[in-house]
Amino acid sequence: MIAFLEKYKGSKWDSSSRDREARMGALQMVNAFVQKSNEEAAKKKKSKKRQGLLYASVDAARKTQEGLVDTEAIHNFMSPRVAKWLGLKPIKDGSWFMAVNATERPTKGVIKNVDLRIGGWTGKADFNIIDMDELGVLLGIDFMEKSSTTLNPYCEVMAGKEGQPEWIIPLVSKDGADAR
Repeated sequence: MIAFLEKYKGSKWDSSSRDREARMGALQMVNAFVQKSNEEAAKKKKSKKRQGLLYASVDAARKTQEGLVDTEAIHNFMSPRVAKWLGLKPIKDGSWFMAVNATERPTKGVIKNVDLRIGGWTGKADFNIIDMDELGVLLGIDFMEKSSTTLNPYCEVMAGKEGQPEWIIPLVSKDGADAR
């Protein structure tokens, strides 16, 4: 081993403590840059992540408004305010609904066969009338099944196979504060 060290003494492999410190300092600096760039990439990735609820432009009874697309709702809902604005009269049917983390409440009625146009799809849908503070129209799974619609929340689009040609419409993402 001593012979090995003697052989390289004075060569480029023999480095003083000052040289070693300089190389270590450079490595630490490179590591700091890599760490900072990884943190920035993580922040960008986080900021691109969809936050909030998805809304689509809905033509109901020939009037356009924004409707929430909700894959966790089974039925379609409309507020009494919007039903009145559209000139639609609900029929009392004695049904009840229960929102998440709320008690069961009666609906204000149901409106059947409302003319809808969303993207390239035209058809009819039934709406339960319930009090909703911030929303006017909520489209649930019932609508998606009737219209053969799929939702891509990452690209913020809704696409349908029914109708000619197949259609895609953009959705607008809003957080809870923007939606009000």
